[in-house]
Amino acid sequence: MLTPKGVLLPNGGRFDKRWMANTLVLLIEAPLLSLFVSRSIRTIQLAPTQKDRLTLKELLESGTVTPVIGRTYPLSQTPEAIGYFGQGHALGKVVIIV
Repeated sequence: MLTPKGVLLPNGGRFDKRWMANTLVLLIEAPLLSLFVSRSIRTIQLAPTQKDRLTLKELLESGTVTPVIGRTYPLSQTPEAIGYFGQGHALGKVVIIV
């Protein structure tokens, strides 16, 4: 539920075979749908800045933020890593080691 001046920022949702198509549809649909409902629907695209990266680096180094890594795969097993992630059962991030 949104307040009368609330804004909905939908995320990309679940990753599956149609993920890219769904994301493109969402980018087009959200502004159009916003014309027909009483609340604002917007999409966002984030581009981290150098300042953002340095802040994240400091948070990681200080232990304030700890990433949760579920599984790691060598570069040669990238298709398997993508398959595992695509199943929707990943607990934590799936990391490919280069």
